[in-house]
Amino acid sequence: MIGRIGRAFGKTPLQQALEYGRVSQEFFDSLSPDRRVLVDHHILNRLIQAENEAQEKAMQKAKEKRDHPGMERYHSEDDFWAEVEEAEKESRA
Repeated sequence: MIGRIGRAFGKTPLQQALEYGRVSQEFFDSLSPDRRVLVDHHILNRLIQAENEAQEKAMQKAKEKRDHPGMERYHSEDDFWAEVEEAEKESRA
């Protein structure tokens, strides 16, 4: 997505990284044109991978909500057991 935005504004991902201070001017100047292309492709691949992973997580979360409405998933076993303990305390009171 960021790569598409950059292309719309006429900048490569490496040029955007330079503009936003993610790489130094010295680093940018030290790269040959071929290396700049390789770095741009690497950045685009990482962005695409991150976007795909985010979409996959969102789809999985939507599927879980659809398949099990009202059910909450715990991210760690400790959170689950803390909730169980809290519920037991409330039921005794």
